[in-house]
Amino acid sequence: MVDTVLELENVTKSFGAITAVDNVSFEVEKGEIKGLIGPNGAGKTTLFNLVTGVFPPDNGDIYLRGEKINDLDTEDRIRKGIGRSYQITRNFADLTVRENLRVIPYDETEKDQEKRIDELIELTGLGPVETEFPTSLSFGQKKLLEMARVLMVGADVVLLDEPIAGVNPTLTNKLLEVINELNERGVTFMVIEHNFGVISEICDNIIALRSGSVKARGTPQEISENNELIEAYFGGG
Repeated sequence: MVDTVLELENVTKSFGAITAVDNVSFEVEKGEIKGLIGPNGAGKTTLFNLVTGVFPPDNGDIYLRGEKINDLDTEDRIRKGIGRSYQITRNFADLTVRENLRVIPYDETEKDQEKRIDELIELTGLGPVETEFPTSLSFGQKKLLEMARVLMVGADVVLLDEPIAGVNPTLTNKLLEVINELNERGVTFMVIEHNFGVISEICDNIIALRSGSVKARGTPQEISENNELIEAYFGGG
């Protein structure tokens, strides 16, 4: 039986005369890694903002595990398991790696909290820099720290906005390894990424956006065989 964890139904969002998201509908199944591609200005980040409650849709509905969440604020959506990373990381510059995780609200005991921090530091490979401040980390390490912060709140539906952009090959591999490991543990992902090779490698299905509308959807192979789409979005690469 298919278990839909996230659903958008005829969602539209405009800013003045510009329609950023235009009547978009799709489902994300539990345990899926769904890719979101498209040129700049296609509406990808706006969609993430709608899902996470940064602002409400003008029309249409958003459901999390069958519950309509249009009226829930961002904090309530976090409590229900939606987590998100950003193109530009938002770690606390004046706190160490470990402290960045420790300040995340956690409902269990302090001992359990430290155990969870240890698990996430091991998962992300940040042990050697856990006493360092984000300003001394590489961009890839900052991305790993932000992912750990998202997971610290218990998110099981995670939205990643260009997780490997600007990251060196070694840490790109580590980030992809972490995503795959978490997915095997049951975490569902939506991923915005301009590197089609990467998104083809990790995603089960892909949605292609342009001018706020869904222009194509399918498996990585189906999308890659659409030469006109690939040329328009990636210059043929």
